[in-house]
Amino acid sequence: MDFYFSQYWYDERLKIFPEIPDCSVNIVGKSVEDFWMPDTVFVNSKATNFHFVTVENRFTTVNLSNGMILHHARITTTASCRMDFKNYPFDEQTCYLAIESYGHDQSYIVYKWYLNENLTDEKYIAVHDKEMANYDVTSAFKSYEKTPHHETSFSSATAKFTFRRRREYFILQIYLPCAVIVAVTWVSFWITPAAVPARCGILVTSLLTLITMLSITNASMPKVGYIKALDLYLFASLIFVFLSLIEYILVLNTSHKKKRTSTYKEGNLFIGSQLKSDYKFSDIVDFSKNIQEKADLINDFIDYSKDATLLYQQLHTKKISQNERPEEIHIKCESRKLLNEKLKIKFKNRNSTFFLENEIVEVEIAPKDENISFSAIDYFARVFYPFLFISFNVFYWLFYYRN
Repeated sequence: MDFYFSQYWYDERLKIFPEIPDCSVNIVGKSVEDFWMPDTVFVNSKATNFHFVTVENRFTTVNLSNGMILHHARITTTASCRMDFKNYPFDEQTCYLAIESYGHDQSYIVYKWYLNENLTDEKYIAVHDKEMANYDVTSAFKSYEKTPHHETSFSSATAKFTFRRRREYFILQIYLPCAVIVAVTWVSFWITPAAVPARCGILVTSLLTLITMLSITNASMPKVGYIKALDLYLFASLIFVFLSLIEYILVLNTSHKKKRTSTYKEGNLFIGSQLKSDYKFSDIVDFSKNIQEKADLINDFIDYSKDATLLYQQLHTKKISQNERPEEIHIKCESRKLLNEKLKIKFKNRNSTFFLENEIVEVEIAPKDENISFSAIDYFARVFYPFLFISFNVFYWLFYYRN
């Protein structure tokens, strides 16, 4: 802090010309040291310097009419200040410059601020440059408040400064990117659970990015034993991303569990009556649009089947998965007269039919329920996660920013 410091006192020995009003003389240089001066110190100063370019930046004025001595100097000091970072970066800090005598108690020296009764704002200290790198000076005024730096038996004066941290940098460089990272994780709720690399890549990358941001923001901060406002936001964002990862794990576990409990049902063939061994199937004529790419696989089940029993074995062995099951299969049959009994095949999902020439074989497919559980988790997360994060932001900003 660079400031001009003036102090004045009266020395009766210098009241030489009381009959002459305003008879004063300026003294500069080493001659100033010939006068008695109070041993004033800045108690909480770590380093204090006078200025000597181009000349020594101090002078003394002696009023020979009333014996008043005015000492004026330009000083640069670095003072300690106890700060509270609980609301960081929305914090306001109050710092003091504690002034008192080094070796004389209040029975010998008493410090008083100069107050002009004609000026209502005289208690305030004039600050020429209120903008700092990270702070704005909101107030500076004179006080006699005792600080922990003062000795109780010594007279003291205090300059009290209030600083408000600039918030725009943190909003643009930390809060906004952090909120965007959390919002990016919501995209994973719209990605199919089968795309494991895509969803895991988004979630893990977001988690590592937030951990890096937390480390960088605290690298230049003092090591304090409490959670700062910025830490709270970053930790909350980490929790939201971590919960998104947990949500995906639940989706995968639910999906795999459904598949394991339903595999014994896949491909079961129910035959209404005994079919003759010469009941043969030939080639597949047509498939639905959704399973054209599975034609070779289905042909493996049908073309090489000699009878219904072998068809059942092929289906049971291959365990046709959800995406591989046809909606419609058109089959030619060598012997139409053998279709006296209806063939019922129970799959798991949609209603479909087999066409064997002009006869219809019923295919019963259970209602689609395999994807309901894990899809419901994603559907729920698409609404619940944004709502929860937005609610957290509303309460967070109302509490800290308004304060």
